[in-house]
Amino acid sequence: MEEVVGVRLELLVTGWLALVALVVAVVLWVIHRRSSYYSDGLIISTTMFSLVAGVAGLVWVLMLWPYSTEYHKLYKVEGTVETVTNKMVEASGEFSEHTVLTLDTVDRPVLMSDPRGVTLEGRDVELTCRMQWHYKAQDTYHCAIYSIGDTR
Repeated sequence: MEEVVGVRLELLVTGWLALVALVVAVVLWVIHRRSSYYSDGLIISTTMFSLVAGVAGLVWVLMLWPYSTEYHKLYKVEGTVETVTNKMVEASGEFSEHTVLTLDTVDRPVLMSDPRGVTLEGRDVELTCRMQWHYKAQDTYHCAIYSIGDTR
């Protein structure tokens, strides 16, 4: 079972940074246009806040890729761990540091970088996850342990 519990923090922080810098730049520009004196400091401040707003806005738009809301939310996923494996990296045969779990309640793989993940087989777990987009492949959950329940 999965339920939405929030939005990814880095998206909120970057979006608010861009918005605040833009508002400050507009306020400084309005002050500069209404004032009767020429101020280099005011022009430089307006330019700097405009640049910060532009860069932060561009970074925020790039962070939103792919442009679907399901990839920018945090999910609480509950279930019993059916299998635990390590994912192979391409054709090299090396194992990654991510543990791959299969839960009875979700239809996609669950990846964890927490080393405790290898001991979860047969246990009830609650995970905090975000959905990861993959080009021409099944999307996965990237999760952190919220709580570990009893063995079934």
